[in-house]
Amino acid sequence: MKSWISAKNALKHVLLLGIGEKTLLVVDKSKLREAMQFIKACLALGSWVRTVKAEPKNLKFIREVIASSRPSIIVNLLKGDIEGVSFRIKLLKIESEFCGLKIAHCPGITMDMLREGALALTSDEYRLMQNEALRLMFKLSGSDKIILQTPKGTHLEVSVKGRPFFTDTKFDPSIVKWINLPVGEVIVGPREHEGSGVLVCDVAVGGIGPISRTLTLHFKRGRIEEIEGDEEIVNRIRRALSKDDMASRIGEFAIGLNPKARVSSDFLEAEKVRGTAHIAVGHNKDFPGGMNNSKIHIDFLVSKPTVVAIKDGKENLVVEEGRIVEDS
Repeated sequence: MKSWISAKNALKHVLLLGIGEKTLLVVDKSKLREAMQFIKACLALGSWVRTVKAEPKNLKFIREVIASSRPSIIVNLLKGDIEGVSFRIKLLKIESEFCGLKIAHCPGITMDMLREGALALTSDEYRLMQNEALRLMFKLSGSDKIILQTPKGTHLEVSVKGRPFFTDTKFDPSIVKWINLPVGEVIVGPREHEGSGVLVCDVAVGGIGPISRTLTLHFKRGRIEEIEGDEEIVNRIRRALSKDDMASRIGEFAIGLNPKARVSSDFLEAEKVRGTAHIAVGHNKDFPGGMNNSKIHIDFLVSKPTVVAIKDGKENLVVEEGRIVEDS
């Protein structure tokens, strides 16, 4: 698929960009080619478009640009490294100050995603994914607890009581202030001080990418207590978790739905892979009910998840080894 058409489909079907609306692109210097695809897409949809550099020293200027131009949509086209998480959270905080904005956050976006990957979706593929997300949320709605298991040894129980599930497949400003692009998840922000067990990450880590050796994370009362695995990767994660007290506390549970997403060096795409799930620790303040205000957010992706939702003491099998269970 042509890259600019992929960008146009995302703007149209996920962000609902209409004729005459204003779009602001916040662009890292390494993402200029991707920015050109979104510029072309905006113009094809009849949208006014402006770009601004994504740099820490530019945060004040970005706020001024938003305040003066009042765009309808902001798209952040950024690097996706773990070291840049703090800057990206600050950027989102500034953007989220403005009511009514639809914000698409794209740390790690690539041209390949637009041509062949998770962003290369047709209009029909977006509609099918959005409908599946709605069915999945209906099953999960009102759950008290989620049990996540995998063949590699994951057995983790997290509390989601009072925390609404939502999807990124279509932007809903009444639920969230921003979403990632590409899309393809059903998400919840679990209760931060509850949840125990073992998570065996066998696919990828946010900000690091695919892993060749499994990482084993031990959770107790919502916090990572111990990490086992490749020493270099473990040390990178520990440095990130040392940023603040809430960095090691649970922040997200999500199920991937995107049929074209692939496991690649960019976790932005990997976390959307159909047949996977992920747990994240750190920031979730922008999720419905989220209370984790950490400067860090790190995702851990697992394959072939089995997901059981518990509501009013009854167990409901929602996903079985990566396959979404259909109603009989």
